[in-house]
Amino acid sequence: MNIETYRKCFDICDEVKAARLGKEIRMRDYPAAIVSCADSWQNYTDCVTESSGKANALSYRKTPVLESTLLTLGDIGKQRTGCKNYIGACAEPHAARTVMTNCNVNNVKDLAFSYAYRPRTKMVLRYCKNCTDIFDVF
Repeated sequence: MNIETYRKCFDICDEVKAARLGKEIRMRDYPAAIVSCADSWQNYTDCVTESSGKANALSYRKTPVLESTLLTLGDIGKQRTGCKNYIGACAEPHAARTVMTNCNVNNVKDLAFSYAYRPRTKMVLRYCKNCTDIFDVF
């Protein structure tokens, strides 16, 4: 799963270059992070790769288990003490939401994640405190 996620970084870079053709490419044109997620049974055929982005509390309504778990940290879309990231804005909950919806996963502990990567630099990122508190990630 890590190899596929790493390769996706190159796809994202190509997409950004194509979208900005003839224009200067800015750092904010890239997502801050991407991660792949699958059910913990390693069903990689249903593996999804998502990027970080704005947290929309309404988008988590389709996955009430994930929504309630995120709410234990505070309001979705708000920062909490001890983490610079907004609750629900990381790539991990975005990917978790997709897998939980598509694969009928009903527990956040039943999810497996790849390393998180910064697409612009292809560097591995540490999981933030929000994500380590919610998911079984390193």
